[in-house]
Amino acid sequence: MNTTKVITEYSSVVNAPATKVWGILASWGCESLWMPNCTSSSLQGFGIGSVRHLDFTTRPGITTKETLEEVNAAEYTLRFRVGISTVKDADQFGTVKLEPLSDKQTRVVWKGESSLEDPGLKDTLDALYEGFNNAIANLLEK
Repeated sequence: MNTTKVITEYSSVVNAPATKVWGILASWGCESLWMPNCTSSSLQGFGIGSVRHLDFTTRPGITTKETLEEVNAAEYTLRFRVGISTVKDADQFGTVKLEPLSDKQTRVVWKGESSLEDPGLKDTLDALYEGFNNAIANLLEK
């Protein structure tokens, strides 16, 4: 097993209560309903150890496989192992944590970890996480 390091931590504030944001993020396997450019999401299993497969228009022919590693509903936190069909022998993880700021605002914090030495990975992840947070905001701030 490779050692991972934090590549980036990205956050922004969504004008919605944490319970509503959590309702979207905790719906593991329903990403095609909210993730930008996600054309397909499927789920095998339920809870810890369940695996979601994601396909995106921005990466044709490449499938992302994410295995749910940890859930802490009280702390609004999910952690998952990330596997990408074109990347072998790498350990990669994502974590999303919600920080309630008030009954109407939530900070959504994404953290990306990887064993890869890829100088462009931080920018790629930041853009991905920004898109995720914008999509969540667009759904909930209507």
